[in-house]
Amino acid sequence: MSRVRSVLVAAAVAALPAAFLPAAAGVAATPDGPRPRPNVVRVLPGDLGPDGPWLRLQDDPSNAGRPYGVQEVSPFPDSVFHDGSLHLAVAGHDPAQQAQAAHYFTAAVPLTEVAARPLAYDLYVKGATSTPDAIPFGANLQLPVVCQGAFTTLSFQPQLATDSEGRTGAVADAWRHFDAGGSTQWRTSRAVAGFAAQSDHPLTDYVGACDAAGDGAIGVIANVGRLGDATASLDTYVDNIAVDGTLYDFAVEDCAHDGGPGHSSGYGSTPGCGSGNGNGYGSRADSGRGGA
Repeated sequence: MSRVRSVLVAAAVAALPAAFLPAAAGVAATPDGPRPRPNVVRVLPGDLGPDGPWLRLQDDPSNAGRPYGVQEVSPFPDSVFHDGSLHLAVAGHDPAQQAQAAHYFTAAVPLTEVAARPLAYDLYVKGATSTPDAIPFGANLQLPVVCQGAFTTLSFQPQLATDSEGRTGAVADAWRHFDAGGSTQWRTSRAVAGFAAQSDHPLTDYVGACDAAGDGAIGVIANVGRLGDATASLDTYVDNIAVDGTLYDFAVEDCAHDGGPGHSSGYGSTPGCGSGNGNGYGSRADSGRGGA
C-alpha cells in the first residue's frame, strides 16, 4: 500500500503533504432540478507525476521496480471538451501489465455521499492496438476504500455494464459514457464486510455494508490492469471522471471552463477549448472522435 493510502487508512489525513491535496470541489444544482453537477477541474500533463495531484503506477513507492505501461495526458480529444484525454495502455509481450492514474482525497468520503453524486467516466478503446478479446473490459474506474475498517479497491466492471445508450461493455474506436453508480457491478479486490475477494456486487451493496465510522472512498483511480494473458494488448483513453462532486477533465493545455453554452448541465467550455454536446456530464456515446 502506498504512503498516501497508508496515511488515509490510518485516519491520519491531516499529515498528507500539500502536493496531494486537490482543490475544493463545489456542488451545485442543475437548472432543471436538484441533481448535483460536478465542478470541472482540469488535469494537465504536469499534474500527473510524483508530485501529484495525480499519481502514476511508478509514483507509488511500493511499486518500485515494477514495469508500467503508458500513463500520460494525451492530445487525443475527448468528445466533451475536445482538449485531450488520459492515455492508459499495456502492450502484448511487454513486461508491463498495468497502467493507472490515481488521485487521493483529503479525507475518506462516505460511500453514501459518493453514490448520491454523479459517478461516471468516458472510455475509448483503440481497436488497431488492442486485442479483440480485451476490448470489452476497457479501463476500470476504481475506488480505493475503507470498509468496516479494512482496505480494499472497488473496480467498476465495464464488460458487465451498459453505457448511456444501453449497450454492454466497451467497444473499439468509439467514446462511450458509463454511469457507474446505483446497481452497476463493482469488484472488490479483498474480502471485506462479508464480500469475497474478487467478487462482483452492485455499488449499492457496498454503500449499505461499508458504513462504519471512518469508512469511505479515499480516492479515485483510472486503471488498465493485468489482462490474464501476457500476449494481450489494451490501448485506452479515459476522460471526464465524475466523482464526489468533481469532474476531472484531462487536457493538454489550460483554458478555463466557464459553464458556458454547449452543456445543458451548466458547465461547459470556452471558445478554443472545444465545445460540448449538451447531454449533461459525460460524452456523446459512439462519437468516433479521436486523434492518431
